[in-house]
Amino acid sequence: MVGILEARQRWYQPSSHQRDPEPKEENSSGEVRQHVEAGSALYTDFLLSYEGLQGDFAHQVVDHAVEYVNGNVHTNGLENFWSLLKRGISGTYVSVEPYHLFRYLDEQACASTIASLRTESASARQFLAPSESV
Repeated sequence: MVGILEARQRWYQPSSHQRDPEPKEENSSGEVRQHVEAGSALYTDFLLSYEGLQGDFAHQVVDHAVEYVNGNVHTNGLENFWSLLKRGISGTYVSVEPYHLFRYLDEQACASTIASLRTESASARQFLAPSESV
């Protein structure tokens, strides 16, 4: 399963709701090519299946064995999405049937998007508020 986070839109959308019964390394790069516009900035972890994307994207990699952030390059937004999804499944729903997984992914995508919009809205209100002079 591949997750793609579009940074500008702040919309969390898992790109594939169907788990591949026979996952292959080339599936990850194929999903990226299918869902991400060529030439886009692309930040991934050091999974070998992302090799070969440098020609189509501005691809930068974070090797989590070495570091989690390298300047502006990180995968923290998507890591957070997966973490919250796993917590919701194990804590709230307890038992999830694989054929319903897409519903839980959609719910988490919606919740993450709403939370992101609330944060951006609060930041905008603070930025646009009149400042008090001393």
